[in-house]
This record gives sequence, structure tokens and C-alpha cells, in this order.
Amino acid sequence: MPSRYSNIVHPPPGPKASKLMNDEYRYFSASQDRIYPLYTSRLEGVGVEDVDGNRYLDVSSGCGAVPLGYSNPELVRTAQEAAANYAHTGFPHANERTIRLSKKLAEMAPGDGDKKTCFGCTGSEAIEGALKLARWYTKRTLFISYLGGHHGAGTMGSLTASGHLSVWKEGFHPLVPGVIHVPYPYSYRCPLGASEEDCWEACFNYLKDSILRNIVSSKDISCVLIEPMQGPGGFIPAPAEYLYELKQLCEENGMLFIVDEILTGFGKTGKMFAIDHYPKLKPDITVVGKGLSNGMVPVSAFVAKSEVMSWPPAAHSTTYLGYPLGSAIALKTIEIIEREKLAEKAAVLGRLLTKRLKEMQERRSIIGDVRGMGLLAGLEMVRNRKTKEPAPAETAQIAFRAFQKGLITQWAGTKFNVLTLMPPLTTTKDQLEEALGILEEAMIDVEKGRTSIPKLPPNFLVATPYR
Repeated sequence: MPSRYSNIVHPPPGPKASKLMNDEYRYFSASQDRIYPLYTSRLEGVGVEDVDGNRYLDVSSGCGAVPLGYSNPELVRTAQEAAANYAHTGFPHANERTIRLSKKLAEMAPGDGDKKTCFGCTGSEAIEGALKLARWYTKRTLFISYLGGHHGAGTMGSLTASGHLSVWKEGFHPLVPGVIHVPYPYSYRCPLGASEEDCWEACFNYLKDSILRNIVSSKDISCVLIEPMQGPGGFIPAPAEYLYELKQLCEENGMLFIVDEILTGFGKTGKMFAIDHYPKLKPDITVVGKGLSNGMVPVSAFVAKSEVMSWPPAAHSTTYLGYPLGSAIALKTIEIIEREKLAEKAAVLGRLLTKRLKEMQERRSIIGDVRGMGLLAGLEMVRNRKTKEPAPAETAQIAFRAFQKGLITQWAGTKFNVLTLMPPLTTTKDQLEEALGILEEAMIDVEKGRTSIPKLPPNFLVATPYR
């Protein structure tokens, strides 16, 4: 692909994309929501080409699942070899690659001592397995998770644990009993009304002094499930003080400390795992997915202390639990990230990203807050910096205008007003600068009213009422 990655020749949706969009809505479940009318024909690195010949610069990394960029040659060769020789289920066969991946994840996952690995295909499955394990090990029935938390929606357990979007749960009650949602230390917009400096302590005291004293006993809580940085909830890193106090609370009360690293794992934050930014924090269970296989095949896992993962045979098993095709690709993905020191490179490029976004914030009053970790960055968009009034409509317009100009990004947040950037670890400085230039151009266009969103089917997020 040429050095300038974006080039729009047919304003999207083009003629071929329009036909595919209509066919998709007619035949494919609308429960799979869409952001843009984008139908790809070729993907390479950070570049995406659609069926109408438009080229885009993609800083969404396939919703955070493609840390090495698209069509990585080493991974393609690994997938071809694996498909030709051992593309079969994980049961009833066993395979050396699955055993090697189990060992690798157990050794590299955060925490001390011996650990064991259990696989799934999706993040939702891995979360489900981790919650099952917590309940089995502790012989306790309740779970604590967070408002704004995102743990998937593909299983009833992961759906119940999530606290991000009520429409996910509409029509599906009763959900899994026993999940208690508590406020996440969202400092910029504290759910308890505390100042940014005091938010973490207010949220922690609410959990300790209100929930565990007035609502439920800690003796009934099996685990606390938390994202070190909330993803779809708004790209909100948890304050270090909160995490350390939470871990101590778990230890004092026999509750397992589970970290969801599905989005943040494998180098994107500048370290292999987000929790590695807090060296004294040792999770009891770590959940991974997305980037584990660079988005080529569905692979997820949860890693626990061996003492915890001591359940008996058949307690948690599926046909594809640890299938060798996925294991081979995951092993190669990890090998490349470690060999090329991509986490360290992400830390360097992440500092540049933050610097550029802070500079953009000085020029664009709609940006209320810049936050994130490494190459995971969020821009909270507001109509008034003093009142912090959310700007969800403008956020969607900016994202869509950027798409029309050749940039693929996403937006998130409990108020749908956070633009998110997740460029692959392989992104170059020039590519990042181009992406940020397009993004700011889109902001200017929205400010001046030079944008419009075409009529789209209702499964597109820009068309739905909750946006």
C-alpha cells in the first residue's frame, strides 16, 4: 500500500458496499451491530481496502484484537501450516502446541507461583469460565463487578457481569443471579460526585463500608472482577491507589481478585499486561482474549493459580477447548510481540500519542479529557468543559466524518461520548500522525457543520436511539 494510507474514491457507502449492506440487513442477524458501512476486500498492516476501492487507515485494530496489524506474513504462514496439518478440535485429541501455549501463558501471566491455563474461543467464554472457577473454588455464590464494565455479551454470565449498556440486557431477564455492580473510580466524572482527586477513595469506601457492610457479607463474595482500564466503558484507567486497596480487601476477605485483560493484554498498554503497570498487584485469575491470536481465529483463555484451578475433570470443558490451530497462531503472536519488543515500542509511541492528543485538546474545546494507557487512548467529548456536558451526537458525527475521510476509529463510554484509538503495535510514527491529522480535520468539519450521516439500516450504531 502507498505511503498515504487513506484514499476515498467512492464516498462510503459506495455502490458495492450499499448492496452488501442491504443484503446483510436482510439475511444476517441485526443483533450484530455495526459502526460503519465498511465491507473489506483486502487488509494489510494498518490499511484496509473496501469493496469499492476505498483505502482506510485503521486505528481500531479490529476492535483491539489485531495488535500486529492485518495479514502479518509470519502469522499467515503459521496459519497455513496449521490448517494443512492439524486443523482439528481440541477434543478428543491432544496436541503439543496447546500444551506449549498453556505453559507459555501460565509463565507469562501476572502473579507469582505455579499457574494453570484454561481455554475458550471468545472473551465471553473466558469470563464465564473464570466466574465458574471462582464460584467452585471459594464455594461462594456472589460476584462483584463494576458499573461501566465490559466483559462481553455472548454468554449469560458475561452479560450479567457487564455494566456498560442496558440495551444488551433488555428482554433477557432474569440474568445470572448473584452479580453486584459497584461504582468504578471514574475520576473525570465520578459516579459518587467526589472530586477527581478524591474519587478513587470515595468509590473504595462505598464498596467497603456500604456494600460489604450493609448489603452483602464478604463471606458470600467469591470474587471481584475488574478491568485495570475500562474499555468500552470509556477507556478509564483505574487509579493505582484503588487497585492496591481493592487487592488488599480481597486478600483480607478471601475473595478472588480477577483482572479482565481481554482488551488491554499483549503489549497495547506499553507492558505485556495492563496490571503489570502495578508491580505489586498479583491477580488470582487473569482473563485474556482478542489480541491473543491477532484476530485471525477465536482464542481466549483464563490463567489462575494452580491452587485455584484445581477443579476436577469435566468441570469445564468444550469441544474446542485448546484447539491446535488457534494455539499455533497464538504462540506465534506472542513470539513476535516478545521478539520485536513491541510492548516497549508501544510505550514510546504511546507517549507521542498522548502528547499529540493533549496538544489537540488545547486547540479543540470539544475535547474534555485525554486518557488511556500506551496505545489505548480515549478522548472524552463534551459540549462544555466546565459543566462536562457529554457530546454523544457530536462524537458519533466526528467518528463518522473521520471514516468518510479515510480513518477507522471507534467511540465508546457509558454516555457514548468517548472517541477511542487503538492503533496496532506495528503502527509507525508517520501513520499515527496521519491518523491524528484526519481526526482533527473531522472535528473541524463537525464544528463547522460540514458533515452528514447517510440513511443506514438500524443495526448501525450511528442510527440507534441509545447513541
